[in-house]
Amino acid sequence: MRRREFNWFGLAAGPLMILLPFLGAWWEFRLGTGAVDLSFSPFSFRLEALGEPVRSTLVGYVCLGASLTLVVSGVFLLLASLYPRKWWSGRLLRFGATKLLWMWVGFLVLLLALSFLGNFLAGKFSELQGFSLPYLSGSSTPVLNVDDAVVTLPLRMSLRWPFFFALAPMVLGVLSRIYHRRFAED
Repeated sequence: MRRREFNWFGLAAGPLMILLPFLGAWWEFRLGTGAVDLSFSPFSFRLEALGEPVRSTLVGYVCLGASLTLVVSGVFLLLASLYPRKWWSGRLLRFGATKLLWMWVGFLVLLLALSFLGNFLAGKFSELQGFSLPYLSGSSTPVLNVDDAVVTLPLRMSLRWPFFFALAPMVLGVLSRIYHRRFAED
């Protein structure tokens, strides 16, 4: 009788992937004191402008789709890790193991692109001289000159702990895919 084998990396990554969509925003942006508050992740989006919530049904459905995709990926990863020698386990593992990696990388690229774009556009307007957005995380106090008025708007951007927590299931998912090759070789 053969001893039961598992893909231990997948068994660790699966539950963490299932939990991740429920941990909250990965990044937040604040402009002024309540002027604009934005926090989002691939799974949630919250925007308040002047204290009023701004909602989008489309964005809500995109976040729901990303959440469901990651939960299903975590379940598939668990099943493939519990039964690594089944004919279907490789397919389930390929589906589930790297979804979070691409979400994480895509999120990071999006934030960097928005920062570059914001800084590029700010350089095109003379009213925004000296304006610069931090990249990913940090704070600044841009000065806006309009006619004879000078307005300072403190802004803060920060990566939140769920963004860094996502690294654990992401790395474990990639390792589970690499480790799973040993079951296909026999």
